[in-house]
Amino acid sequence: MMIKHVLILLALSAFINSASAEKSSNSLESIEQERKEIQQDLKKTYAEICSLYISKYRFYPRLAERRGWEGDVLLEVEIDRQGNLVKADILEESRYKLLNNGAIDMVKRASPFPQPPVQLMRNGLIIQIPISFRLPEVDNSSYSP
Repeated sequence: MMIKHVLILLALSAFINSASAEKSSNSLESIEQERKEIQQDLKKTYAEICSLYISKYRFYPRLAERRGWEGDVLLEVEIDRQGNLVKADILEESRYKLLNNGAIDMVKRASPFPQPPVQLMRNGLIIQIPISFRLPEVDNSSYSP
């Protein structure tokens, strides 16, 4: 699955490089707009790859699980050219500090990430990563007192 996403990134990367040559008759504004759109798509795809990568390090804090706590955390993650985690900040918190800290811990354990595409790198890459904590549904249909 990870290889498929890397291949998509490589294809998008090649397309970015060839877009300017194919659009030489267009105005500079339309070329720049198209480059920005492609770069946004590439960034979104890379963020999805990182989310999948982080999911391999997913865990549910034991106390939160026992208490039935669920929540969503949105992180802002900065990654350097080699895929190393520079920093991770919480943009949107869950109701529970334990889940917020768990999301940060997952990202730290997942680092280093796959190397970002060169086209996305200037000084560093900042992406948003959603982390969702959901407990499995319990089937009580066969329960009879």
